[in-house]
Amino acid sequence: MTQFGSNFNPVQNFANGRVKITGTTLPPDGATPLFRGVVLQQGELVASGQAAGLKDWDVELPGFDPHLAALAIGTEIYAFEDREPDSPAFATFTWAQKINFTT
Repeated sequence: MTQFGSNFNPVQNFANGRVKITGTTLPPDGATPLFRGVVLQQGELVASGQAAGLKDWDVELPGFDPHLAALAIGTEIYAFEDREPDSPAFATFTWAQKINFTT
């Protein structure tokens, strides 16, 4: 069930002053996604947003320099409804990755 590595796509797109952070997640078996969020940090600039989509998802954030790399941090929360007694009802995954932009 644990995913090792990042769910961000290798290259992110920048257009019209906004960065579009995209990713792909394969949810754990029997899990319902409750939340997926992304934080992007580049120097002193930090922005965050809630990602839309299920397996393939994205979030748009304003105000970054497309010529500099940034740090992206993602988090996901899942609920398990049909589970064994004494097993977790929720799971949280967090990952981070240096990302570059295409313009």
